[in-house]
Amino acid sequence: NINWYDDPALLILLVSNDSLATGETVSGVYDYYVTQEVLGCISPADTVILTIDSTAVPVTSDTVICVGDAAAPLVAVGNDINWYSDPALTLFEINNDSLFPSDDLAGVYSYFATQTDLITGCESVGDSGTYIVTSRPGPPAALDDNECFGQPMPDLTAVGLNLQWYDTFTLDNLLGTGANFTTGDSTVGPHKYYVTQTVADCESAPDSATLTINPIPPPPIASDTAVCVGDSVPNLVAIGTNINWYDDPALLILLVSNDSLATGET
Repeated sequence: NINWYDDPALLILLVSNDSLATGETVSGVYDYYVTQEVLGCISPADTVILTIDSTAVPVTSDTVICVGDAAAPLVAVGNDINWYSDPALTLFEINNDSLFPSDDLAGVYSYFATQTDLITGCESVGDSGTYIVTSRPGPPAALDDNECFGQPMPDLTAVGLNLQWYDTFTLDNLLGTGANFTTGDSTVGPHKYYVTQTVADCESAPDSATLTINPIPPPPIASDTAVCVGDSVPNLVAIGTNINWYDDPALLILLVSNDSLATGET
């Protein structure tokens, strides 16, 4: 004849049964009082203490990587950390402060870390850590350019965001930033560079841009001509490619673009 009470004065009878379902779920210390009755006589009460221990959640941080990067850890600070891949804590991943997710496709992935009290053995509820895999942008649009040796060299240009210029495809050596890049090149030949753009902290694959410095061609082959006054004056002739004739040594007065020049002199 067991009786359970909620108070030491035995005024609030909870149930007459060998067992008591308290219904408590919140952490704390709960006192109950139990008596037995034999031949109409009630015993003194025995105190039964229910202790519900709680464990604080660990401290977790989010992690962001770019597609193609090596996995980076989610980290939780606490005691005896367990990681799960579901909020119900049924899909166990690892017992460790750090979790290296295997996710490598662009997306947002949630994991949940608990800590366990070393004295009570109680595991906390899960605290979420978010693992974000960010897509890389496409390469910027870069333009080739060319100029003749000895002339002022143009900048190489590209269109994109947060542009960075390199001298190798493996992007080992950063040379400059911005839409315009002054190469400093002055020697004949092609000079190749690589430019990337960065969006949301993810750097794209490079596009190439080449500055070609063309050599100065040798002068064309031309011969002088002498005639007598009154004779027909022949055209002056030069041998070469894309011949231009000028009237001054500074090459400011263009007369004609042609292999031959009719001077009009008489």
